[in-house]
Amino acid sequence: MTQSLNRGASHPAGGCQESRLQLLFALTFAEARVASRLARGADLTTIAQELRVSRETVRTHLKRIYCKTGARRQAALVALVLGAQAVGD
Repeated sequence: MTQSLNRGASHPAGGCQESRLQLLFALTFAEARVASRLARGADLTTIAQELRVSRETVRTHLKRIYCKTGARRQAALVALVLGAQAVGD
C-alpha cells in the first residue's frame, strides 16, 4: 500500500503511463516505474532514491528493460517511452 501512495504522490500521472508501458513492452511494474522516471530525465541515483531501492537494483531493471524493448541506448529507450506516452494522450 505504501508503494501506491508514494507513486501517486510524486508523479500523479505516472501510474497511467506505467500501466501503458507494462502492456506495450511486457515490463514488470518495477521496470515500468524505472523507465517512466528515466524518460522524465531522472538519473539512476535519483530513481533509486525515489523508489527506495539500491542503484544496482535500478541498473538490473534497466538491463531487463533494454532487452524487452530492444533499445540499445538510453536515448532510444527514452524515445520509445515518450512515444508510448504520446500514443496514449
